[in-house]
Amino acid sequence: MTKSIHFKSDSCEWGTPPDFFRKMQDKYGSFDLDVCATRESAMCDRYFDPSVDGLKQDWGGLCWMNPPYGRGI
Repeated sequence: MTKSIHFKSDSCEWGTPPDFFRKMQDKYGSFDLDVCATRESAMCDRYFDPSVDGLKQDWGGLCWMNPPYGRGI
């Protein structure tokens, strides 16, 4: 039996699919802050990237998070 790989990446950083984000905005409203992003993956104008350690920051408003994940996390 062969195992198939659905997703493969050399990084643990995966962006949120835009369609999924829009569905979440439709359900919950407009998000104010992406608390776990990079400049390329941020879903909000305001975001925390790895350089600022989002766990040490003040979160306010409606927050979005798509954390990194994978075997190395």
